[in-house]
Amino acid sequence: MRMGILGAGLIAAKNAAAITACPTTSLTFIGARDEKKALHFAQAYGIPAHGSLEDTVTREDVDGVYLALPTGVR
Repeated sequence: MRMGILGAGLIAAKNAAAITACPTTSLTFIGARDEKKALHFAQAYGIPAHGSLEDTVTREDVDGVYLALPTGVR
């Protein structure tokens, strides 16, 4: 399963570690409102970053998305 994450905080990092540790999943992107955070996160995992949450919904290389966002943003 190809997974993406929206949000680049502490919970996103914990879930990214779990996703990459699973042999049947891969992490394909990180999307965050703060582009600097997204880029830093992306460098750590070798994945593309999006500074706009809207840019992530048009990706075709993802099967599921984990929402690591504050409740009011979801």
